[in-house]
Amino acid sequence: MLRLLSINNPALILASIFASFSIHLIYFFSGKIEYSFVLNYQEPLSQFLFSHLAETGNLFFPLVLFLGALFQIIAAVFLNLIINEFKISSKRAYLAAFIFVLISSLNPQWLILSPQLIAITLWILMFYRIMILSKQEKFYSVLFDIGFLSSLSVFFYLPSAYFLIFIFPALFSVRPYQFKEFMRVIFGLFTPLYIVLAIYFLNDKLPNFAHDFLNSQNLNRVNLDYFNKNFSPFIYIIAVWSIISVFTFALIPVSLSLKTRNVSTLLIFHTVLTMLFFFIPTHFHIAYLVLLSPMIAIYLSLFFLDYKGSFLPNVIFALLCLSALIPLIL
Repeated sequence: MLRLLSINNPALILASIFASFSIHLIYFFSGKIEYSFVLNYQEPLSQFLFSHLAETGNLFFPLVLFLGALFQIIAAVFLNLIINEFKISSKRAYLAAFIFVLISSLNPQWLILSPQLIAITLWILMFYRIMILSKQEKFYSVLFDIGFLSSLSVFFYLPSAYFLIFIFPALFSVRPYQFKEFMRVIFGLFTPLYIVLAIYFLNDKLPNFAHDFLNSQNLNRVNLDYFNKNFSPFIYIIAVWSIISVFTFALIPVSLSLKTRNVSTLLIFHTVLTMLFFFIPTHFHIAYLVLLSPMIAIYLSLFFLDYKGSFLPNVIFALLCLSALIPLIL
């Protein structure tokens, strides 16, 4: 295990891909994933995607599990790119993708293709594009992409609307902008809306748009009964790893680069917004908490890469591997 945490080899990317498909394959044969919840989301693009997947009958579960593995791998690879390409860590390494695979396997419902998994993958792609702005001079198309990705996620999963709040402070954190440049973000934000409205119009469903977009049939206000009905013991595991990730990041020497501290601030802002939007009236499912996974994965990865010492990182990595196996035992 010590060797795994110290090697700097691109083969770890292949190891993370293998680990992702292996975990998904184990769950395929175990039958321990409840996957019908993805059909409860009426957001325009989720309704379109999952209703069509459901028409495959017995292939529905294998499809959402396989697609879940693909989205998990895409998110893991881009998370690793963020750390390496933008020198978030003082060392270049390929462990971050593997850590993300383990973190995003802490709950069985995180493994299948869901509106939440799509949203967090889009967030990571958006965050990658934001970081590109810190080193790229010709950034006009990047600004459009950032607006487009953040808006697109809302049509898959309404609570990801906090991405729209996140992007503007995030953009200011990497470089100053003029008004005309922000208009490119605005154009990107509205483009998915035009596309979705066009689809509804062509299918004579335009009056249903607002109802579907708000997922009105599943709206719930947060109260004690709400939590009792939706409680899962996995919440404890996720909460513990969120605390551990922040604690371990605090152990890293304060001499980290300005860019590392900047990313840390953005991750904290992302986490605060995630927790605040947890309380909006919506159809809650524990899959929502996968939105915390990038923060946990990046902080743990930086700890493994930059902490001076080997004992504590190995203990935490062993606990992480064990935590990823707990859902299979329960």
